[in-house]
Amino acid sequence: MIRNGWPSATSTATSILAVVLQVVALFRSLRLEDNDEGEYRKTVHWFVASAVVLLIGFFVALVESGLE
Repeated sequence: MIRNGWPSATSTATSILAVVLQVVALFRSLRLEDNDEGEYRKTVHWFVASAVVLLIGFFVALVESGLE
């Protein structure tokens, strides 16, 4: 049995989610509608959300490495 398996699963899941959010932000930025200020703000929100999720995953992985 894996000891302290939840941090590993959490950091992996948040990393995967961050990559998905990054891809969504990339595709949104390539759309012609992104030239509109409102759409641009939504794209920036997607990007910021992906960065926050990535940092959460990083800190969970950091805590996990400290537990071993």
